[in-house]
Order: sequence, then C-alpha cells, then structure tokens
Amino acid sequence: MRWLANHKAALVIVVVGLLALLGLEAFRYARVYGDLRDGKDLLVSSADLLEERGLDITQRDLDDAGGRLVRARDKLNSASSVLGSDPLLSVASHLPWMGTQVDAARNLADVGVDSSDIGIQAVEAVREFQQIRDTQGGALSEKVVPVLDAVEPNVAVIEQKLAAVQESREAIADDGLLGPLGSAVGQLDQHIEELESRLTDYRRAARMAPKVLGYDGPQTYLLLAHDNTEMLGSGGFILVYGFITFDQGRLDRTFFGNVGNINPNWPPATDGYIEPPRPLQTYLLRDWPMGL
Repeated sequence: MRWLANHKAALVIVVVGLLALLGLEAFRYARVYGDLRDGKDLLVSSADLLEERGLDITQRDLDDAGGRLVRARDKLNSASSVLGSDPLLSVASHLPWMGTQVDAARNLADVGVDSSDIGIQAVEAVREFQQIRDTQGGALSEKVVPVLDAVEPNVAVIEQKLAAVQESREAIADDGLLGPLGSAVGQLDQHIEELESRLTDYRRAARMAPKVLGYDGPQTYLLLAHDNTEMLGSGGFILVYGFITFDQGRLDRTFFGNVGNINPNWPPATDGYIEPPRPLQTYLLRDWPMGL
C-alpha cells in the first residue's frame, strides 16, 4: 500500500509538472503572438506615417516613425528568437502540415525584423535629404546628385535587407498555409514588388542624374513648346523653341524664341522648293512648311 501511495504521489507530481510546463509554454506562445501582433502594427503604422507625410515630414513625425520601427524590431526579434529556439516548435516543425505553419511563422518573423531595419534606413535617408535641402544653397537641380550620394549607404543596407527578406520568402510554402499566414504572405509579396520598383527607380536616377545635369560636362537640351489644339505629326504645332544648359547641376544657360523667327523668309523664292502633295497642302499644311 505504501508503494502504491508513493507511486500515486509521484504521478501527481509528474502531472503537475507537465501542467506547469504546458502553462509556461502557453504563456510564452501568448507572448510571442502579442509581440508579432504589436510588431506588425508598429511596422504598418510607421509605414503609413512615412507615406502620408512624404519628404516634407516634420522632424517630430520622423522621430515618431523611427521610434515605432525600433520598437517593432525589438518585439519581432524577441518573437523570432522564441520561435527559433522553442523545443516543442522544433518537434512540430518535423510534422506534416504543422511543420509548414511553423516554418512560415518563423520566416515571417525574420522578415519582420529585416523590414524594421529597412524602415529605419528609410527614415535616415529622409533625414539626409532634408538636411541637404535645408542647408545647401542653390536650385533643386544642384541638390539632386548630392542627395543621391548622401543616401547611397542607406540604400545599400536596404538592398541587403531586401535580399534577406526575399530569401526568407522563398523558404515559405505558397500553399497549405492557415488564413492569417497566407494573408501575411500575400501582403509581403506586394511590398517586395513595390520596394523592388522603388530601388530600380533610385538606381536609374543615380546612374543618369550626373550625366543629365552636367556633372560629366555641360549638357544642352532643345525644348519645343507644342500647341496640341493644332495637331501635327510631332504632337502639335510648335510655337516656341528653346535651349537650356546644365553644368554641375546649375542651370547655366536658357534661351527661348518664336519658331517663326527661325526662317522668316518662308516660303523660299528659289527654284529648289518642292511642293508638298496636294492633299497635304490643301487640308493640313496650307501655307505652313512641311517641317512643322
């Protein structure tokens, strides 16, 4: 009887221990869920703030967005650490279907951490832009290349973090995910595409701006002002022409003139004049030259 009593006592202790362990795990999972939810909310709210305010965002709002991103990274990093080290989840990751959900949750948490870093770098890039805009003299065209150069380190980090995000995304299954996980993956794909497009635009601008704005030597451009109420082959009747020259970002030369002054002696009195086809002359050109 004493042995049976001791056996029951040991069993009670084991059951109590298991219940305590399950309670502890449940608490950890609840905290992980809370960190993931709060981290996502902070990420979304900071992105919305930056998009809404744009480059004219105030320093106060910029600090607010940066603070939210730091808190988001801390919460998502905490959740990622638990998801990656929890023994029960490690076992579950080897189970059919359940493993797909666990792996997706882990990778999405990692994506959240990298996305927070991308946002932080974006905030710093805006600070660089505003600092040059507000302190450097000259026209806007003179500030384009300095801004692109100043934000290059931030963009390089963003590209590095985006590559990490894409790697995590590739590790997530496209099918068989629970509703919330599947929805999160769909939103992630959209954001990746948007960021890729913006980085492509930046790289194109960084490559072309120095040449276009005369940093490799003065660049002169012909400007033609069309009247689209008089449709011609080039898009409209050309009323004014002009030239502008950029040198080291500065608008160095401007000239505009009436297109009628280019050849005031039209039509020519020489025998070299070639008559346009009769329908063209009658219905379109009338007394205007074919060159227009």
